[in-house]
Amino acid sequence: MLNAVGLLIIVVCVFGSFIMSGGKMGIILEALPHELMAIAGAAIGAFIVSNSLPTVKLAGKGLLRAFKGGKWKHADYLDLLTLLFQLLNTFRKGGATAIEPHLDAPEGSAIFSQYPRILRDHHLVAFICD
Repeated sequence: MLNAVGLLIIVVCVFGSFIMSGGKMGIILEALPHELMAIAGAAIGAFIVSNSLPTVKLAGKGLLRAFKGGKWKHADYLDLLTLLFQLLNTFRKGGATAIEPHLDAPEGSAIFSQYPRILRDHHLVAFICD
């Protein structure tokens, strides 16, 4: 979403300033396909020539990921906050001995098992348990 907003700001500012300075939009629209092909083709070609194949592949994957959106959704953040609340509430009521079994073996924990999406992310689970 942020990428789309950024692109919209770029387009509005570039073409808005052109129109405000007295430029005719018809000329731009007529030349746009040819100019975009020349500029984008030169940029992509220069990028491919100046980088190795693994770098080009990683850049393509990164570009797709940037427009695809985040890995975590709103519901996942709510689940994470609820999980942390349950863990801290368990600690508050029972102390360190009550929470330790959940942190030592999160795969078998009754609290962690309520949130399978969080449990699948081993980096996040390791961060919470450490």
